[in-house]
Amino acid sequence: MAARAPDSAEIVISAPEPIEFDEDLFEPTPMPPPPPADGRPAATPAASPVATAAEATEVTGDTATATTATTASTLDRTMVQPTATGVAVFDGHADIAEHPPERDPFKVRLVFILAFFGGIAAALVPAANIIDIRTTRPVDGIPIGVVRLDDIASNLAVASFVGVGAMVLGGLIACWGLRWAGGMAGGAGLALVGWSGLVIGLTEARIEAAEEVTRTSPLGFTLEVTRDLGYWLIVTVAAIGLLVFIASLRLSRTAGRPGFNPWIAAVGAVSALVLAVGPLLPVNGASFNDNFRSGSAGEALPIAFFAGRIGQVALIGAMGAIGFLLVRWFGLGLAAGSVSVATWMWFSSLAELGESPIGIAGRNPGAVDTTPHAVTTVGVVLTLSMLLAAAVAASVQHRRVYHR
Repeated sequence: MAARAPDSAEIVISAPEPIEFDEDLFEPTPMPPPPPADGRPAATPAASPVATAAEATEVTGDTATATTATTASTLDRTMVQPTATGVAVFDGHADIAEHPPERDPFKVRLVFILAFFGGIAAALVPAANIIDIRTTRPVDGIPIGVVRLDDIASNLAVASFVGVGAMVLGGLIACWGLRWAGGMAGGAGLALVGWSGLVIGLTEARIEAAEEVTRTSPLGFTLEVTRDLGYWLIVTVAAIGLLVFIASLRLSRTAGRPGFNPWIAAVGAVSALVLAVGPLLPVNGASFNDNFRSGSAGEALPIAFFAGRIGQVALIGAMGAIGFLLVRWFGLGLAAGSVSVATWMWFSSLAELGESPIGIAGRNPGAVDTTPHAVTTVGVVLTLSMLLAAAVAASVQHRRVYHR
């Protein structure tokens, strides 16, 4: 029996039906013409639609079906409308304004903490004994007993209070991030450094005078000098004042604020230097070298005395000039704080307040009293005037920049 061949399968391939596209889907949506600017009809800009097509193929059994989905994008009707000349106009410049930098929130800063403790130390100085001089027998030319701040000069206590007040107040306001307050605290701290150096120098001059009498006296006696609590409190005030200045440097950044007038800054810097030079000018035939050595009369003065005088005027001139030349709020505060103590000493000595006031750096070489030199007076007046002018100019400029 012969094997029968299997029936052959008949495969029929038919051409797919053509896909018909709806041409209406590709017609652009016209954009409404802009309103006429002067009554004349404006030309309608040509639209540029972008058509995208997505094709998806769905296979079911042995039949392939192609489906096509087409979308057309239209122009946004809320876009900036072109003008009659075809150029888009942006009229929101009035809504754009430059705002001042945000002020820092209140934060207890190191500059305030140091200034607070410095104020406590300075407040104790007038009530404390600075030195105590004793001899085994009365000797002419050696005043025995304790020496306090008022015994050295009657205006030194108030001068320290002025410096401490500026330092503590500046440190407190600096807790809100105000740059000028930090500068004022730092400048007042250095002013107290100069004040401390002057007081220590005057104290050492008293000790040196007693020791000179002891060396030259034919009498046999013993001299005993004790540097008491007040002496070391003065040293502490100087150390804390220096630390306050270092801590205040963290606020020396500009914070994006504009500087003040450079011409005012230049005149202010020169004024501070004039103020510093005034107390060093010799009078009554003295020599300028008397600022660095004992006078021709043979008066023995220690190195600490000259260092204290030069140190005070050097800090006044340097910090005043640098503060002005920074042309920033921090520098303005630095210059103001650095002349705070000197301003009181100048005024109190000029007005002769108290029994025995002294001027800046004590007195001029060769002077018989502590009345300030005319150059010193000019320097003080010019410096204070430039500080006021710089503050006003900077405030006006600040308002113009951020409130226009």
